[in-house]
Amino acid sequence: MMAEQIPLLPTRYQLQDQLSSGQSALVFKVWDKENEQFVLAKIFSNDHQRAYRREAAAALALKHRHIISCLDTFYLTTGEACLIYDFLQDGTLGHFIKQNKLAKKDILNILENILSGLSCLHKHGFVHCDLKPENILLRISAEHQMIEAIIADLGSATPIKEARSGKQSMGSPAYTAPERLYEGFSTSSDLYSVGIIAFQLITGHLPFIGDVQEVYRAHLSRQPAIHEIKDKELQAFIALLLEKDSHQRIASSEEAIHILQRLYQPIINQHSIEMSDNNHVKTHQTLLNIDTLAIRPKQKWEVKQLPNSILLSGTNLCLGMVYHDYMCNGLIEQDTLIGSIYTASRGVYESNEVNEKA
Repeated sequence: MMAEQIPLLPTRYQLQDQLSSGQSALVFKVWDKENEQFVLAKIFSNDHQRAYRREAAAALALKHRHIISCLDTFYLTTGEACLIYDFLQDGTLGHFIKQNKLAKKDILNILENILSGLSCLHKHGFVHCDLKPENILLRISAEHQMIEAIIADLGSATPIKEARSGKQSMGSPAYTAPERLYEGFSTSSDLYSVGIIAFQLITGHLPFIGDVQEVYRAHLSRQPAIHEIKDKELQAFIALLLEKDSHQRIASSEEAIHILQRLYQPIINQHSIEMSDNNHVKTHQTLLNIDTLAIRPKQKWEVKQLPNSILLSGTNLCLGMVYHDYMCNGLIEQDTLIGSIYTASRGVYESNEVNEKA
């Protein structure tokens, strides 16, 4: 379908405006007469059906408040595939921050929202691969009392096993994790992108600027000017998200949310993290002590069967989250579980092997 062609939508949908034109699809603002609301119609050309199937697989599987909602999908009589998305009139985070300065409470809520959406996306076996403010939509309440963030542009979302192969596009250079330059994406790569977004929201600028090659070299070898973040706890948190070594970053979206909620509980709107199947655990404990945020455990270990309870002695014992294969960056076989126990003893974190069985 050429950009100048007007798609023939089902009579339920009334075409309004063309919003964007990409290599594989056109995006239109559409009036849904049945539900009396505006929606987005993303229409894929006939020679980009693989892109449609990839995006549809993610969009239809992901149901979360902080991920854009896919409402419908169908084929036009001319053969093009169409995805119908929720329409959010408040625009993107990228557009908003060009014109407005965010308060600290809004920054923290936006970060928590993004991480919450990422948790769902990763749990369903996808890596976003292109997180940036332009791909974050906003829902703003009256008088700006509440700003919510919604992850959008699921066209880049890739199954984790495929993302590891490194065959997909690089994403946006300013937000690309270092490991993507020599291997594939992982869930940790998305967390690095969140760290870049967080740095930008707080300081008002990106940590690395220049041409594409200069930015890539900076991701690999330069440290961001983290001292520009005056809040020391937030500084330490973002520094962990921006670790060059993916294995030294905060381990998961859930862990990052717990840290934020622990540090800024009076500010952030609380969202419980529910794990939907029996092989996950629910925890409301903080996984890192703020005094030792820079110290990360060097190893993980396999737990073949999740124990019903784990009793260990030690100071400030914290039970880490338990992940499926898709949360573990390919370090283990599918259905093998990873357990992380962080034991703080005199300010030093140590790894402890767990031998109990359920």
